[in-house]
Amino acid sequence: KLTKKYEQNKEKFQTLQDIVRSEIAEKTTRVKNSATDALLWLKRALNFIAIMLEELVKTKDEVSACASRAYDQTLRNYHGFIVRGVFSVALKAAPYRQKLLKTLGKDKSEEETIQELQKYTASLLENVAVLNQFYKETGEEKSDKA
Repeated sequence: KLTKKYEQNKEKFQTLQDIVRSEIAEKTTRVKNSATDALLWLKRALNFIAIMLEELVKTKDEVSACASRAYDQTLRNYHGFIVRGVFSVALKAAPYRQKLLKTLGKDKSEEETIQELQKYTASLLENVAVLNQFYKETGEEKSDKA
């Protein structure tokens, strides 16, 4: 949805915020399949990922525990009963911590991988914070449930 909107006018849409501003001006932010709604869910998902990785970095807990805490902090309030249940089942398929870190780090040590994740997570959280602030300022932050 975001790519489709961007490709409509690449010069006009230099940033994601430009796309949302355009939909605000056109009064199409609440239309089904709007880019504004797609970005809202993307920023929520990225926030979940960032918090999960942050938990992975600052604790020695398994991925499922980190993901569960991240979910509670980020997505849970936007999901209804059924989606919450689906997420709970999906957690059971989360990889073990050691396997995930080895996959992410490839040939690096766990310590090196953790250091890289710290940098990545900090950067991701900064970008999500910018989008969160933008959505609050424009009044586009919605509490609708999926």
